[in-house]
Amino acid sequence: LRAEGWVVASAREAVAGAVREVQEGATNWVTTLPREGWPTPPTHFRMNKFTRVFQDVVDTYGVPRYQEANPALFTAVTFPFLFGVMYGDIGHGTILLLASLYMCARERSLGRQDLGEIGSMVFGGRYKLLLMGFFAVYCGFIYNDCFSLGLHLFDSAWKCDGRVVPEADGGGGESG
Repeated sequence: LRAEGWVVASAREAVAGAVREVQEGATNWVTTLPREGWPTPPTHFRMNKFTRVFQDVVDTYGVPRYQEANPALFTAVTFPFLFGVMYGDIGHGTILLLASLYMCARERSLGRQDLGEIGSMVFGGRYKLLLMGFFAVYCGFIYNDCFSLGLHLFDSAWKCDGRVVPEADGGGGESG
């Protein structure tokens, strides 16, 4: 039996210890650690419950090569903000924000329950949904929009002095 694989540098000593432990109880065991000259190592990013969902978004488009910067850090801000720009509605954003706040507040008890396939997927994205809801509310205030109805919270800052700007003649000459 021959096995080859990659080991994360921080776990190298633990893996080497486990291999030594198995070797002591086995006969006819040969091992070599490490083997140099392999192709480029695979990409590995440490993730936590906040960054995992953003890493999944990045991995959908492609996994960065070994020792490249992790775009998931930038995605953690830009993705929810662009969602807010697209979705910008105070009412719907508030519902999304409150639902995700509930999931974050009840994280321990919800994490132990069987939420089903879709429920687990939504629960896994609770931090992304939280930021998306926040930015949707933020942009909703900018757009003066609540449940797709204009609120008119702010007056327009655009002023018109009543002058009509003449159209330019298509020939490049002076307009009057």
